[in-house]
Amino acid sequence: MLGTWMRTPIMSSRAARAAAVGAALLFSAAAGRSPGAQSPTPARALRAGAARFEVVHDRSGVADAATTVLAVYPTADGELRDHAAYLAARDARFSDRGLAVAVVLPAPDAAAFAERHPSLAVAVTDRDANPQPPRVLVARADGHVEAQLSDIDGLGDVMEALASGDFDADESAKTESGIEHILRVVTDGDARERDLAETSARAPRSGRARAAVVLHAWWCRGEPKTARAAAERGLRALAGEALPMVRFADLVLRGDRHDPVVAAKIAEAMAPIAAAAPRGRRTQLAYLRALLRAGRDRDAGRIAATLPRQLSGAPALQVVFAETLMEAAQPLVHRDAAARALQLAEAGGADRRWIYAARHKLLARCGDDAAAAALAKDYRAKSVSSNSLNNDAWYLMTQVETLGRFDTLALAQCEEMQQEEGDALDFVSADTVALAMFCSGRIARAIELQTGAVKAIPNDLAYEGRLLRYRATAKLLTRDR
Repeated sequence: MLGTWMRTPIMSSRAARAAAVGAALLFSAAAGRSPGAQSPTPARALRAGAARFEVVHDRSGVADAATTVLAVYPTADGELRDHAAYLAARDARFSDRGLAVAVVLPAPDAAAFAERHPSLAVAVTDRDANPQPPRVLVARADGHVEAQLSDIDGLGDVMEALASGDFDADESAKTESGIEHILRVVTDGDARERDLAETSARAPRSGRARAAVVLHAWWCRGEPKTARAAAERGLRALAGEALPMVRFADLVLRGDRHDPVVAAKIAEAMAPIAAAAPRGRRTQLAYLRALLRAGRDRDAGRIAATLPRQLSGAPALQVVFAETLMEAAQPLVHRDAAARALQLAEAGGADRRWIYAARHKLLARCGDDAAAAALAKDYRAKSVSSNSLNNDAWYLMTQVETLGRFDTLALAQCEEMQQEEGDALDFVSADTVALAMFCSGRIARAIELQTGAVKAIPNDLAYEGRLLRYRATAKLLTRDR
Protein backbone atom coordinates (compact mmCIF):
# COMPACT_ATOMS: atom_id res chain seq x y z
CA MET A 1 0.00 0.00 0.00
CA LEU A 2 0.96 3.59 -0.35
CA GLY A 3 2.42 3.91 3.12
CA THR A 4 5.08 1.36 2.20
CA TRP A 5 6.11 3.01 -1.05
CA MET A 6 9.00 5.31 -0.16
CA ARG A 7 7.00 7.61 2.10
CA THR A 8 8.71 7.31 5.44
CA PRO A 9 5.99 6.67 8.07
CA ILE A 10 5.79 9.15 10.90
CA MET A 11 5.26 7.53 14.28
CA SER A 12 2.36 9.02 16.18
CA SER A 13 3.23 10.03 19.72
CA ARG A 14 -0.44 9.92 20.70
CA ALA A 15 -0.37 6.32 21.97
CA ALA A 16 2.90 6.74 23.80
CA ARG A 17 1.76 9.99 25.37
CA ALA A 18 -1.55 8.46 26.43
CA ALA A 19 0.22 5.51 28.01
CA ALA A 20 2.62 7.76 29.90
CA VAL A 21 -0.08 10.07 31.14
CA GLY A 22 -2.58 7.33 31.95
CA ALA A 23 -0.91 5.92 35.04
CA ALA A 24 0.09 9.33 36.33
CA LEU A 25 -3.41 10.62 35.86
CA LEU A 26 -4.75 8.67 38.81
CA PHE A 27 -2.43 10.64 41.05
CA SER A 28 -2.35 14.00 39.28
CA ALA A 29 -5.50 14.24 37.24
CA ALA A 30 -6.09 17.92 37.75
CA ALA A 31 -4.19 21.00 38.84
CA GLY A 32 -4.19 21.68 42.55
CA ARG A 33 -4.88 24.84 44.48
CA SER A 34 -2.91 27.97 43.90
CA PRO A 35 -1.33 29.42 47.06
CA GLY A 36 -3.92 31.32 48.97
CA ALA A 37 -6.79 30.31 46.67
CA GLN A 38 -10.19 30.03 48.33
CA SER A 39 -12.46 27.07 47.66
CA PRO A 40 -15.89 26.09 49.00
CA THR A 41 -16.10 23.60 51.83
CA PRO A 42 -16.26 20.12 50.29
CA ALA A 43 -19.50 18.21 50.67
CA ARG A 44 -17.77 14.85 50.27
CA ALA A 45 -15.08 13.13 48.21
CA LEU A 46 -14.92 10.95 45.12
CA ARG A 47 -12.17 8.38 44.66
CA ALA A 48 -10.50 6.99 41.58
CA GLY A 49 -7.69 4.63 42.43
CA ALA A 50 -5.22 6.53 44.60
CA ALA A 51 -6.69 9.90 43.65
CA ARG A 52 -9.18 11.67 45.88
CA PHE A 53 -11.39 14.47 44.56
CA GLU A 54 -13.13 16.87 46.92
CA VAL A 55 -16.65 17.71 45.75
CA VAL A 56 -17.21 21.45 46.01
CA HIS A 57 -20.53 21.56 44.18
CA ASP A 58 -22.87 18.60 44.48
CA ARG A 59 -26.09 17.71 42.76
CA SER A 60 -28.84 15.45 43.93
CA GLY A 61 -28.19 11.81 43.16
CA VAL A 62 -24.44 11.87 42.64
CA ALA A 63 -23.75 10.40 46.08
CA ASP A 64 -25.93 7.39 45.25
CA ALA A 65 -24.38 6.68 41.84
CA ALA A 66 -22.85 3.25 41.44
CA THR A 67 -20.38 4.64 38.90
CA THR A 68 -19.12 8.18 38.37
CA VAL A 69 -17.53 9.60 35.25
CA LEU A 70 -14.81 12.02 36.34
CA ALA A 71 -13.98 14.43 33.53
CA VAL A 72 -10.65 15.99 34.50
CA TYR A 73 -9.54 19.33 33.05
CA PRO A 74 -6.51 21.56 33.72
CA THR A 75 -8.63 24.70 33.24
CA ALA A 76 -12.22 25.72 32.67
CA ASP A 77 -11.18 27.99 29.81
CA GLY A 78 -10.09 25.36 27.32
CA GLU A 79 -11.70 22.19 25.98
CA LEU A 80 -14.31 22.29 28.72
CA ARG A 81 -15.98 25.24 27.01
CA ASP A 82 -17.00 22.82 24.25
CA HIS A 83 -17.58 19.82 26.51
CA ALA A 84 -19.71 21.21 29.36
CA ALA A 85 -23.11 21.01 27.69
CA TYR A 86 -22.39 17.49 26.41
CA LEU A 87 -21.33 16.31 29.87
CA ALA A 88 -24.47 17.80 31.42
CA ALA A 89 -26.62 16.04 28.82
CA ARG A 90 -24.91 12.70 29.51
CA ASP A 91 -25.39 13.21 33.25
CA ALA A 92 -29.10 13.93 32.82
CA ARG A 93 -29.59 11.01 30.42
CA PHE A 94 -28.08 8.40 32.75
CA SER A 95 -28.79 9.83 36.23
CA ASP A 96 -31.64 7.37 36.84
CA ARG A 97 -29.51 4.40 35.74
CA GLY A 98 -26.87 4.53 38.46
CA LEU A 99 -24.42 6.78 36.61
CA ALA A 100 -23.26 10.32 37.32
CA VAL A 101 -20.85 12.82 35.78
CA ALA A 102 -18.55 15.12 37.75
CA VAL A 103 -16.16 17.72 36.37
CA VAL A 104 -12.77 17.95 38.09
CA LEU A 105 -11.00 21.32 37.98
CA PRO A 106 -8.30 23.29 39.76
CA ALA A 107 -9.78 24.99 42.81
CA PRO A 108 -9.54 28.54 41.38
CA ASP A 109 -11.75 27.53 38.43
CA ALA A 110 -14.20 25.26 40.21
CA ALA A 111 -16.54 27.77 41.86
CA ALA A 112 -17.02 29.93 38.77
CA PHE A 113 -17.67 26.89 36.61
CA ALA A 114 -20.22 25.54 39.11
CA GLU A 115 -22.10 28.84 38.98
CA ARG A 116 -22.34 28.63 35.17
CA HIS A 117 -23.25 24.92 35.17
CA PRO A 118 -25.19 24.16 38.35
CA SER A 119 -26.55 20.88 36.99
CA LEU A 120 -23.08 19.28 37.06
CA ALA A 121 -21.21 18.13 40.15
CA VAL A 122 -17.80 19.83 40.41
CA ALA A 123 -14.76 18.54 42.30
CA VAL A 124 -11.13 19.48 42.91
CA THR A 125 -8.08 17.41 43.82
CA ASP A 126 -6.88 17.18 47.39
CA ARG A 127 -3.26 17.79 46.47
CA ASP A 128 -1.07 19.97 44.27
CA ALA A 129 -0.46 18.49 40.84
CA ASN A 130 0.82 19.43 37.44
CA PRO A 131 -1.90 20.23 34.89
CA GLN A 132 -2.67 17.38 32.50
CA PRO A 133 -4.60 17.27 29.22
CA PRO A 134 -8.33 16.53 29.55
CA ARG A 135 -8.92 12.93 30.56
CA VAL A 136 -11.90 10.88 31.68
CA LEU A 137 -11.86 8.39 34.55
CA VAL A 138 -14.75 5.98 35.06
CA ALA A 139 -14.77 4.92 38.72
CA ARG A 140 -17.05 2.80 40.87
CA ALA A 141 -18.25 4.02 44.25
CA ASP A 142 -15.45 2.07 45.97
CA GLY A 143 -12.84 3.91 43.88
CA HIS A 144 -12.06 1.08 41.48
CA VAL A 145 -11.25 2.56 38.07
CA GLU A 146 -13.26 0.80 35.37
CA ALA A 147 -11.70 2.70 32.48
CA GLN A 148 -9.69 5.70 31.38
CA LEU A 149 -10.69 7.49 28.19
CA SER A 150 -8.28 9.63 26.21
CA ASP A 151 -11.05 11.16 24.09
CA ILE A 152 -14.42 12.27 25.39
CA ASP A 153 -15.95 11.50 22.00
CA GLY A 154 -16.22 7.88 23.15
CA LEU A 155 -18.08 8.67 26.37
CA GLY A 156 -21.58 8.11 25.02
CA ASP A 157 -20.87 4.51 24.05
CA VAL A 158 -19.06 3.81 27.34
CA MET A 159 -21.93 5.14 29.46
CA GLU A 160 -24.51 3.20 27.45
CA ALA A 161 -22.53 -0.01 27.97
CA LEU A 162 -22.15 0.70 31.69
CA ALA A 163 -25.86 1.38 32.10
CA SER A 164 -26.84 -1.80 30.28
CA GLY A 165 -24.31 -3.93 32.16
CA ASP A 166 -22.39 -4.78 28.99
CA PHE A 167 -19.24 -2.73 29.62
CA ASP A 168 -15.93 -4.45 28.95
CA ALA A 169 -12.82 -2.38 29.67
CA ASP A 170 -10.64 -4.33 27.26
CA GLU A 171 -13.18 -4.00 24.46
CA SER A 172 -13.51 -0.28 25.17
CA ALA A 173 -9.75 0.22 24.94
CA LYS A 174 -9.64 -1.87 21.75
CA THR A 175 -12.36 0.27 20.20
CA GLU A 176 -10.58 3.52 21.07
CA SER A 177 -7.25 2.33 19.67
CA GLY A 178 -9.07 1.03 16.60
CA ILE A 179 -10.64 4.39 15.88
CA GLU A 180 -7.33 6.18 16.27
CA HIS A 181 -5.57 3.66 14.02
CA ILE A 182 -8.17 3.92 11.26
CA LEU A 183 -7.98 7.71 11.28
CA ARG A 184 -4.20 7.50 10.95
CA VAL A 185 -4.27 5.24 7.90
CA VAL A 186 -7.57 5.88 6.13
CA THR A 187 -6.28 8.83 4.09
CA ASP A 188 -3.39 6.67 2.90
CA GLY A 189 -6.01 4.36 1.44
CA ASP A 190 -4.84 1.65 3.82
CA ALA A 191 -7.80 1.14 6.18
CA ARG A 192 -9.21 -2.37 5.97
CA GLU A 193 -12.96 -2.54 5.50
CA ARG A 194 -13.38 -5.34 8.03
CA ASP A 195 -11.56 -3.38 10.74
CA LEU A 196 -13.65 -0.32 9.96
CA ALA A 197 -16.92 -2.27 10.12
CA GLU A 198 -16.07 -3.92 13.44
CA THR A 199 -14.81 -0.73 15.08
CA SER A 200 -17.62 1.51 13.92
CA ALA A 201 -20.21 -1.07 15.01
CA ARG A 202 -18.79 -0.93 18.54
CA ALA A 203 -18.89 2.89 18.59
CA PRO A 204 -22.21 4.02 17.08
CA ARG A 205 -22.20 7.28 19.08
CA SER A 206 -18.62 8.28 18.23
CA GLY A 207 -18.25 11.17 15.82
CA ARG A 208 -14.76 10.01 14.89
CA ALA A 209 -15.93 6.49 14.10
CA ARG A 210 -18.82 7.80 12.00
CA ALA A 211 -16.45 10.17 10.18
CA ALA A 212 -14.02 7.31 9.52
CA VAL A 213 -16.74 5.52 7.56
CA VAL A 214 -17.22 8.59 5.36
CA LEU A 215 -13.47 9.08 4.90
CA HIS A 216 -13.07 5.43 3.98
CA ALA A 217 -15.65 5.77 1.20
CA TRP A 218 -13.78 8.78 -0.18
CA TRP A 219 -10.14 7.85 0.36
CA CYS A 220 -10.14 4.04 0.13
CA ARG A 221 -13.08 3.05 -2.04
CA GLY A 222 -13.20 6.13 -4.26
CA GLU A 223 -16.99 6.31 -4.02
CA PRO A 224 -18.31 9.86 -3.42
CA LYS A 225 -21.94 8.71 -3.55
CA THR A 226 -21.27 6.09 -0.88
CA ALA A 227 -19.54 8.76 1.19
CA ARG A 228 -22.55 11.06 0.86
CA ALA A 229 -24.87 8.30 2.06
CA ALA A 230 -22.54 7.51 4.98
CA ALA A 231 -22.44 11.19 5.91
CA GLU A 232 -26.23 11.33 5.97
CA ARG A 233 -26.38 8.21 8.17
CA GLY A 234 -23.83 9.74 10.51
CA LEU A 235 -25.80 12.94 10.84
CA ARG A 236 -28.94 11.03 11.72
CA ALA A 237 -27.16 8.79 14.23
CA LEU A 238 -25.46 11.71 15.99
CA ALA A 239 -28.51 13.93 16.26
CA GLY A 240 -28.63 15.04 19.90
CA GLU A 241 -24.97 14.08 20.46
CA ALA A 242 -23.43 17.54 20.43
CA LEU A 243 -19.74 16.87 20.92
CA PRO A 244 -19.55 13.81 18.64
CA MET A 245 -21.38 15.84 15.99
CA VAL A 246 -18.69 18.54 16.19
CA ARG A 247 -15.94 15.95 15.78
CA PHE A 248 -17.81 14.35 12.89
CA ALA A 249 -18.40 17.69 11.15
CA ASP A 250 -14.79 18.79 11.48
CA LEU A 251 -13.31 15.57 10.07
CA VAL A 252 -15.81 15.15 7.26
CA LEU A 253 -15.58 18.77 6.12
CA ARG A 254 -11.80 18.59 6.07
CA GLY A 255 -11.82 15.18 4.40
CA ASP A 256 -13.29 16.40 1.12
CA ARG A 257 -14.27 19.79 -0.27
CA HIS A 258 -15.99 18.68 -3.48
CA ASP A 259 -19.47 17.74 -2.24
CA PRO A 260 -21.59 20.80 -1.43
CA VAL A 261 -24.55 18.60 -0.53
CA VAL A 262 -22.67 17.09 2.42
CA ALA A 263 -21.48 20.54 3.53
CA ALA A 264 -25.01 21.95 3.44
CA LYS A 265 -26.42 19.07 5.49
CA ILE A 266 -23.65 19.42 8.07
CA ALA A 267 -24.26 23.16 8.36
CA GLU A 268 -27.93 22.50 9.00
CA ALA A 269 -27.21 19.87 11.63
CA MET A 270 -24.63 22.05 13.36
CA ALA A 271 -26.88 25.11 13.72
CA PRO A 272 -28.66 24.12 16.97
CA ILE A 273 -25.45 22.73 18.45
CA ALA A 274 -23.58 25.98 17.81
CA ALA A 275 -26.49 28.01 19.18
CA ALA A 276 -26.43 25.97 22.40
CA ALA A 277 -22.65 26.37 22.85
CA PRO A 278 -21.83 30.02 22.06
CA ARG A 279 -18.61 29.81 24.13
CA GLY A 280 -17.47 26.54 22.55
CA ARG A 281 -14.44 27.46 20.48
CA ARG A 282 -14.10 24.28 18.45
CA THR A 283 -17.87 24.10 18.07
CA GLN A 284 -18.01 27.57 16.57
CA LEU A 285 -14.99 26.92 14.34
CA ALA A 286 -16.54 23.73 12.97
CA TYR A 287 -19.81 25.56 12.34
CA LEU A 288 -17.95 28.39 10.61
CA ARG A 289 -16.25 25.92 8.26
CA ALA A 290 -19.59 24.27 7.53
CA LEU A 291 -21.27 27.58 6.72
CA LEU A 292 -18.44 28.71 4.45
CA ARG A 293 -18.33 25.39 2.61
CA ALA A 294 -22.12 25.48 2.21
CA GLY A 295 -21.93 28.96 0.65
CA ARG A 296 -23.75 30.64 3.54
CA ASP A 297 -21.34 33.55 3.69
CA ARG A 298 -23.64 35.97 5.49
CA ASP A 299 -24.28 33.55 8.36
CA ALA A 300 -20.56 32.74 8.42
CA GLY A 301 -19.74 36.43 8.73
CA ARG A 302 -21.83 36.71 11.87
CA ILE A 303 -20.03 33.76 13.46
CA ALA A 304 -16.62 35.03 12.36
CA ALA A 305 -17.25 38.41 14.00
CA THR A 306 -17.64 36.78 17.42
CA LEU A 307 -14.56 34.57 17.33
CA PRO A 308 -11.54 36.91 17.69
CA ARG A 309 -12.44 37.72 21.30
CA GLN A 310 -13.29 34.09 22.12
CA LEU A 311 -9.99 32.83 20.71
CA SER A 312 -7.85 35.27 22.69
CA GLY A 313 -5.04 33.33 24.36
CA ALA A 314 -5.55 30.24 22.17
CA PRO A 315 -2.85 30.55 19.48
CA ALA A 316 -3.41 27.13 17.92
CA LEU A 317 -7.11 27.86 17.44
CA GLN A 318 -6.29 31.30 16.03
CA VAL A 319 -4.41 29.54 13.25
CA VAL A 320 -7.44 27.31 12.65
CA PHE A 321 -9.66 30.39 12.55
CA ALA A 322 -7.43 32.05 9.94
CA GLU A 323 -7.23 29.04 7.64
CA THR A 324 -10.96 28.39 8.03
CA LEU A 325 -11.77 31.92 6.89
CA MET A 326 -9.88 31.19 3.69
CA GLU A 327 -12.47 28.52 2.84
CA ALA A 328 -14.84 31.33 1.87
CA ALA A 329 -15.93 31.69 -1.74
CA GLN A 330 -14.74 35.30 -1.48
CA PRO A 331 -11.71 34.99 0.82
CA LEU A 332 -10.60 38.60 0.29
CA VAL A 333 -13.49 39.68 2.51
CA HIS A 334 -11.83 37.92 5.44
CA ARG A 335 -8.18 38.62 4.63
CA ASP A 336 -7.61 41.26 7.32
CA ALA A 337 -9.28 39.20 10.04
CA ALA A 338 -7.23 36.14 9.08
CA ALA A 339 -4.00 38.13 9.01
CA ARG A 340 -4.67 39.57 12.48
CA ALA A 341 -5.41 36.10 13.83
CA LEU A 342 -2.11 34.80 12.47
CA GLN A 343 -0.18 37.70 13.97
CA LEU A 344 -1.66 36.94 17.38
CA ALA A 345 -1.06 33.22 16.93
CA GLU A 346 2.60 33.76 16.07
CA ALA A 347 3.07 36.08 19.04
CA GLY A 348 1.41 33.46 21.24
CA GLY A 349 3.84 30.73 20.19
CA ALA A 350 1.74 28.74 17.70
CA ASP A 351 3.42 25.96 15.74
CA ARG A 352 5.84 27.46 13.21
CA ARG A 353 4.93 25.08 10.38
CA TRP A 354 1.23 25.78 10.86
CA ILE A 355 1.85 29.53 10.76
CA TYR A 356 3.71 29.22 7.45
CA ALA A 357 1.05 26.93 6.01
CA ALA A 358 -1.85 29.18 7.06
CA ARG A 359 -0.11 32.30 5.72
CA HIS A 360 0.48 30.52 2.43
CA LYS A 361 -3.20 29.59 2.25
CA LEU A 362 -4.16 33.22 2.89
CA LEU A 363 -1.87 34.51 0.15
CA ALA A 364 -2.78 31.83 -2.38
CA ARG A 365 -6.53 32.03 -1.79
CA CYS A 366 -6.45 35.83 -2.01
CA GLY A 367 -4.65 35.74 -5.36
CA ASP A 368 -1.27 37.03 -4.18
CA ASP A 369 0.66 34.39 -6.11
CA ALA A 370 4.06 36.10 -6.02
CA ALA A 371 3.95 36.51 -2.24
CA ALA A 372 2.77 32.92 -1.83
CA ALA A 373 5.66 31.65 -3.96
CA ALA A 374 8.13 33.72 -1.96
CA LEU A 375 6.74 32.38 1.31
CA ALA A 376 6.98 28.78 0.08
CA LYS A 377 10.59 29.40 -0.95
CA ASP A 378 11.35 30.79 2.51
CA TYR A 379 9.61 27.80 4.09
CA ARG A 380 11.94 25.47 2.23
CA ALA A 381 15.05 27.59 2.79
CA LYS A 382 14.52 27.66 6.55
CA SER A 383 13.81 23.92 6.71
CA VAL A 384 10.57 24.45 8.60
CA SER A 385 9.76 20.85 7.75
CA SER A 386 12.39 18.14 7.99
CA ASN A 387 10.56 15.99 5.43
CA SER A 388 11.33 15.66 1.74
CA LEU A 389 9.15 17.64 -0.66
CA ASN A 390 7.13 14.52 -1.41
CA ASN A 391 6.63 13.52 2.22
CA ASP A 392 5.89 17.05 3.39
CA ALA A 393 3.20 17.52 0.77
CA TRP A 394 1.69 14.11 1.44
CA TYR A 395 1.53 14.52 5.21
CA LEU A 396 0.09 18.03 4.94
CA MET A 397 -2.77 16.58 2.92
CA THR A 398 -3.35 13.34 4.80
CA GLN A 399 -2.44 13.52 8.48
CA VAL A 400 -5.47 13.96 10.69
CA GLU A 401 -4.31 17.23 12.24
CA THR A 402 -3.59 18.99 8.93
CA LEU A 403 -6.10 17.17 6.72
CA GLY A 404 -7.87 19.66 4.46
CA ARG A 405 -6.26 22.70 6.06
CA PHE A 406 -3.10 23.47 4.13
CA ASP A 407 -3.51 22.04 0.63
CA THR A 408 -2.13 25.19 -1.03
CA LEU A 409 1.28 24.69 0.57
CA ALA A 410 1.15 21.00 -0.33
CA LEU A 411 0.55 21.99 -3.95
CA ALA A 412 3.46 24.46 -3.82
CA GLN A 413 5.73 21.68 -2.56
CA CYS A 414 4.53 19.44 -5.37
CA GLU A 415 5.17 22.10 -7.99
CA GLU A 416 8.72 22.50 -6.68
CA MET A 417 9.15 18.73 -6.78
CA GLN A 418 7.96 18.65 -10.40
CA GLN A 419 10.51 21.32 -11.34
CA GLU A 420 13.31 19.43 -9.62
CA GLU A 421 12.44 15.97 -10.98
CA GLY A 422 11.12 16.93 -14.40
CA ASP A 423 10.58 13.92 -16.63
CA ALA A 424 12.12 11.71 -13.94
CA LEU A 425 9.05 12.14 -11.69
CA ASP A 426 8.40 8.64 -10.36
CA PHE A 427 5.03 7.05 -9.67
CA VAL A 428 5.15 7.79 -5.92
CA SER A 429 5.74 11.48 -6.57
CA ALA A 430 3.13 11.48 -9.33
CA ASP A 431 0.63 9.98 -6.86
CA THR A 432 1.33 12.84 -4.43
CA VAL A 433 1.09 15.51 -7.11
CA ALA A 434 -2.19 14.02 -8.32
CA LEU A 435 -3.68 14.29 -4.83
CA ALA A 436 -2.51 17.90 -4.54
CA MET A 437 -4.12 18.68 -7.88
CA PHE A 438 -7.35 17.01 -6.78
CA CYS A 439 -7.45 18.84 -3.46
CA SER A 440 -6.91 22.11 -5.31
CA GLY A 441 -9.78 21.47 -7.72
CA ARG A 442 -7.67 20.56 -10.75
CA ILE A 443 -9.40 17.21 -11.13
CA ALA A 444 -8.68 16.57 -14.82
CA ARG A 445 -4.95 16.92 -14.20
CA ALA A 446 -5.25 14.70 -11.11
CA ILE A 447 -6.88 11.97 -13.21
CA GLU A 448 -4.13 12.22 -15.83
CA LEU A 449 -1.31 11.90 -13.28
CA GLN A 450 -2.99 9.16 -11.26
CA THR A 451 -3.66 7.13 -14.39
CA GLY A 452 0.07 7.11 -15.07
CA ALA A 453 0.86 6.18 -11.47
CA VAL A 454 -1.59 3.26 -11.56
CA LYS A 455 -0.01 1.95 -14.77
CA ALA A 456 3.40 2.05 -13.08
CA ILE A 457 2.18 0.01 -10.08
CA PRO A 458 -0.71 -2.19 -11.21
CA ASN A 459 -3.01 -3.89 -8.70
CA ASP A 460 -2.25 -1.48 -5.86
CA LEU A 461 -5.66 -0.91 -4.30
CA ALA A 462 -4.72 2.41 -2.68
CA TYR A 463 -3.53 3.91 -5.98
CA GLU A 464 -6.54 2.54 -7.82
CA GLY A 465 -8.89 3.81 -5.12
CA ARG A 466 -7.62 7.35 -5.53
CA LEU A 467 -8.08 7.19 -9.29
CA LEU A 468 -11.63 5.94 -8.81
CA ARG A 469 -12.28 8.84 -6.43
CA TYR A 470 -11.02 11.45 -8.87
CA ARG A 471 -13.07 10.05 -11.74
CA ALA A 472 -16.21 9.62 -9.65
CA THR A 473 -15.91 13.13 -8.23
CA ALA A 474 -15.63 14.59 -11.73
CA LYS A 475 -18.84 12.79 -12.72
CA LEU A 476 -20.60 13.84 -9.51
CA LEU A 477 -19.73 17.48 -10.01
CA THR A 478 -20.89 17.37 -13.62
CA ARG A 479 -24.19 15.79 -12.60
CA ASP A 480 -24.78 18.18 -9.68
CA ARG A 481 -24.38 21.17 -11.95
